Parts: sequence; structure tokens; C-alpha cells
Amino acid sequence: MAYLTKEQIIGFQDIKTTDVNVWGGIVKVKTLSALERGQFLRDARDKKLDETRTELAWVAKCLVDDTGKPLFNENEIEQLGAKSASEYSKLTDVIFKVNALSTDAIEEIKKK
Repeated sequence: MAYLTKEQIIGFQDIKTTDVNVWGGIVKVKTLSALERGQFLRDARDKKLDETRTELAWVAKCLVDDTGKPLFNENEIEQLGAKSASEYSKLTDVIFKVNALSTDAIEEIKKK
């Protein structure tokens, strides 16, 4: 078995998007890079966001258009929070999975 080289690792395109069927249509969810994920978790901790607001901010960061630009900004998370919990849960399940995040990780942020 051959081991990957540094160039192969760096060149591998692992930042992907996943289509999710919610709200009567399809939305695009972005997999964040390790740097983006780390920065998000630090920001959530520093802003002392509660679990719900952390999840809403996470969803806002991961919902993107066809160019990869977020559909929502930080000031629009309340609008996401007003959506159906059932549909929202479908979305968060996918977002947490593709970004290797759990609700335990969110709880851990609040403890620090």
C-alpha cells in the first residue's frame, strides 16, 4: 500500500456541498474546512451563544448558494429560527454529519 504524499493530500478536493431536500425544495450545504470550523467554534464560544443560537449560526454559515456564498448572515439567524423545527432538524442532521459536529461539541463550547 502506497502512502499519500503531501501534494496528494493538499491537492485532494474534500470541501464539498450536499443537497438537502427541505422546505419544499433543495438547499445546498457546505462542508467547512478545518480552519473555518475552528474559527466558528471559537467565535461561538467568545460570543457566549446558547445552544440554539450556536446551531442557528452554524446553519447560516453552511447554507450556501451555487457559488459557495452563504445564503444568510449572522444578523438573519432569527429568521431561520422561526422555521419549522421538523424541517430545521432535517437540515441540522446533515450539517452536523458532513461537518463532524455533534450537540456534545456545542455543549463543550459553552463550558469553556
